[in-house]
Amino acid sequence: MARGTSPKRYAQAVFQMAAATGEQDKWHSDLRLIAQAATDPQFQRVLASPKIRFEEKARMLAKVLEGVVPLALNLASLLTAQGHMGIAGGIAEEYGRLLDDQRGIEQARVTTAIPLDDKGRDNMARKLGELRGKKVVVETREDAAIIGGLVARIGDQLLDGSTRSKLQAMRRNLVGSSR
Repeated sequence: MARGTSPKRYAQAVFQMAAATGEQDKWHSDLRLIAQAATDPQFQRVLASPKIRFEEKARMLAKVLEGVVPLALNLASLLTAQGHMGIAGGIAEEYGRLLDDQRGIEQARVTTAIPLDDKGRDNMARKLGELRGKKVVVETREDAAIIGGLVARIGDQLLDGSTRSKLQAMRRNLVGSSR
């Protein structure tokens, strides 16, 4: 990837275009489709091959991305021509963040020691939403190593209420006070 190639800049430009046409959701799904195509190892090799003419790559893109808005296909062609198709996933991810931000939604990644049921996930989303003053969508995962409690990442904020971190803090205090 060339220095300075930023998925964020592409996503911001695409978001502005999509907002101007009112096609934010269509662009969101199209960008995810482009990102998905870009992760296929065989397709990556074809797009990166200097032996295949750009016109042929453009035809393949059009076939694989059939149904996307024409400007999304142009974006995929541009990324291919510049050798930057690898940032397609980052563009789709950043675009999703911009769309969520516009809609007052924040994504939270919550790690718990045991699985949360739907009621627990909804309760977690509600409480985190109250904390942030926005609607929060919770993605959960389990990690027995945290022992209990939870670790939540919302944007660039980390909330660590895990039993493991509390035990580590207690250990630091005990070791520090015995010196």
